[in-house]
Amino acid sequence: MKKKVILMVLTVILVIALTATPVFAKNNQNNGTPFQELWDELDKAVSSLQGQIEGIMPEVQDYVGGLVSGIQEQIGALVLDIEDLQTQIDEIELTPGPQGEQGPVGPQGDTGTMGPIGPQGQPGPQGPQGEQGSVGPQGDTGPMGPIGPQGRPGLQGAQGIQGPPGPTPPEIAFFTGHTTVGDIIVHPGRYTLDFDNGKYYLNDGGGWNDSTNKFTPPESGVYQFNVVVTYGAAASGTSLWVYLQDSSGDLRRAHAITDNGGTLTISVVQKVTAGSPVWVEFKTDKAICITRQWSSFSGYLVYQ
Repeated sequence: MKKKVILMVLTVILVIALTATPVFAKNNQNNGTPFQELWDELDKAVSSLQGQIEGIMPEVQDYVGGLVSGIQEQIGALVLDIEDLQTQIDEIELTPGPQGEQGPVGPQGDTGTMGPIGPQGQPGPQGPQGEQGSVGPQGDTGPMGPIGPQGRPGLQGAQGIQGPPGPTPPEIAFFTGHTTVGDIIVHPGRYTLDFDNGKYYLNDGGGWNDSTNKFTPPESGVYQFNVVVTYGAAASGTSLWVYLQDSSGDLRRAHAITDNGGTLTISVVQKVTAGSPVWVEFKTDKAICITRQWSSFSGYLVYQ
């Protein structure tokens, strides 16, 4: 309380001093020096008062700080009391009172709007069969049903008219050999057989080549080939092989071991491609005589 009184007194003196200063200053300017001494004294009093105020300011600040801290502590304690009271209120079990008497029925309300349609109910039991109605008009033709099972074969029909002639197959055939040229004697080795052309020479289709002694099929298809090789005297135990040959290798072959004359033959039905040549080769391991007069090579197109 003492500090409050001191602070109030100092504040009043300071206000009076600040208010009077301009007045004295004005009178001093108007009247000259008579107020100079009073002005100086008042200036000293103000300076002294300011020093005293500055001296007690720390005590005033500490006092105000103490007041604020005390208020904060009181507020904190009040908050704790409120929280404790709220906890006690929450723990109280409210017991409802006895039910009151039923009130009178109120007036009937206005008719409400129609509610949404409810879900469809379960189908009811089937009713009794009604009377048969009159025959209605014929309906539209329905779609075709599935194909039924295959029936039994019918009776053979009459022979149809003869169709037009089919295309004429190419005429391809050749025969070479049976030449009048004399026999040839060959030494061990493998050779292409030179048939030469005799009196039965045939070359329909132009597949036989006299220079190469090879037949080149002008058309692809199945051909019949025949090879006949006749040989004469030979050294004892001579082995002779005859081959029907094409570009892929041996098509067929025949073999004999002899020291006298004889004949080796090959007959084969073979599918060949146009432009792929066919020819005859023979091989001997000793000297032997080939009789060309009775040797031949022939063939023809069977079908395509």
